Amino acid sequence: MSTRPGTRTLGAAATLESLKKEAKRLLKALREGDAAARERLRRAHPALPPVPGLRDVEHALAQVKQLHGLLPICAYCKKIRNDRNYWEAIESYIGERSAATFSHGICPECRERVVGPELERWKQSRRDP
Repeated sequence: MSTRPGTRTLGAAATLESLKKEAKRLLKALREGDAAARERLRRAHPALPPVPGLRDVEHALAQVKQLHGLLPICAYCKKIRNDRNYWEAIESYIGERSAATFSHGICPECRERVVGPELERWKQSRRDP
């Protein structure tokens, strides 16, 4: 998904209330004949009726929050290349483009492969000052 000049991007913490406010602003712009607003809405949701209502606009804005397509991801650090060709953490990338939030943990395989040896080295360093 690309961010175009003049468009708004909903953050990961977007609430239903902020979505409704954004939909009302967009609907107002549409009623005032704002061609740019109509074009942004058509790109986001091409199947809208010719005169969209508030629910239609809310639905279209919610659809913008879905991730689509191929994500270029680094095989080593798992950063994702964004639309501006910068590499950013996967949590940031997905968090800015969806309603997803992350919590971090360690899977059993990584615990055994990474944490276990690190813990052993630390214990050894405490024994051998």
